[in-house]
Formats: sequence, structure tokens, C-alpha cells
Amino acid sequence: MLRYAEAMIAHQGQALLDEEVKLHELLPHVADWLGDRDAALAGAIRADCAPAHDPDVYPALTMIEDRVALRRQHVCEALHAAADGDAAHEALGGYIRWQIAREGEIVAPSRLGHGPRW
Repeated sequence: MLRYAEAMIAHQGQALLDEEVKLHELLPHVADWLGDRDAALAGAIRADCAPAHDPDVYPALTMIEDRVALRRQHVCEALHAAADGDAAHEALGGYIRWQIAREGEIVAPSRLGHGPRW
């Protein structure tokens, strides 16, 4: 557990920044795809992705976590609106695969080579 906490401290900040950028690039396209299918969700995504960052405020880790959490919620809601095979569904699935792999890069070093965990 301590190795995991150490890995999170070392890598979580950069991982969240990378994820925020990835979501900021993905979600406007998803909002365009949603269009009239779910206008409320499309509007919420557009509002969230609009540049509202105050340049005089240093982005604390908790602020970034909050933005990423909200954008992850948008991903979940958009997946419910999309059907298998839709371009948006494929793009959202690609993000999820990327995010899981990225999380694995943080978790794996904290447990590999340290024996079984029972």
C-alpha cells in the first residue's frame, strides 16, 4: 500500500494533467456528435470545455481533479447516449482504453516484483 501511495504522489499530478488535455480534446467532438440527440448534455460539455480558467489562479491538484472528474462523468453520460459502432462510442472507448493503460503505468510498479498480495 505504501508503494502505491508513493507512486501516486510521484505520478498523479502529471497523469491528471495528461488526462485533462485528452478529455479537453475529445469532448468537444463528442458534444458536436451529440447535437440534438442530447442537447442538454452537449451544452453541459461545451460549457465545461469553454476556457474559464482564471490565469491568475495557479491550478492546484484538487482543481484539476475536480475538472477531470466532471469530464469523466460526461464520458459516462455520452456513452449511454451513443450506440455501439457510432464514431463517438469508438472515440470514447479509445479514451477509456488509454485511461486504463495510463492508470496501469502508475499501479503496476507499486506491486510488481514484491511477491503475492493476499
